[in-house]
Amino acid sequence: MEDLRYNEHGRGFSSERGGIAPAGAGSQSCAENSHSDHKFAALVDERRTAPRDIYDLELLLARGACPSRATVDNLGGQAALVKRVSDKLDLMGWALFRDEVLPTLPMEMRANIDEDEYLAMKVRLLETLERCLLKPVTEEGAP
Repeated sequence: MEDLRYNEHGRGFSSERGGIAPAGAGSQSCAENSHSDHKFAALVDERRTAPRDIYDLELLLARGACPSRATVDNLGGQAALVKRVSDKLDLMGWALFRDEVLPTLPMEMRANIDEDEYLAMKVRLLETLERCLLKPVTEEGAP
């Protein structure tokens, strides 16, 4: 399993081999795809607001995990999922992320995430989701 971590520039995730890990990089397991299904459902749940989902989903998407067809359908289809994710990302501002997530991250990661990087993280998450949804998806979520 490939180790992904924030790259040395503090922008995006890199693999143990260096460079930014593109969507689809690394080996996505059934467990990661299942975890991404749960994370997407949690992210768009109207009863909760958890900025940690943004951080976790960016890691999962960078490893190539995509939501399964069943999850996409259960969450309203591709267009609805992208809209719901976008709307939820808009609700989770920097102050919430800074106060709830940053203290839980290792110092070397925390030092590289500021308000601009948090915004970039949200943009990357949405763009990667859109690219992921353009690929044919199996029931398990592997492209």
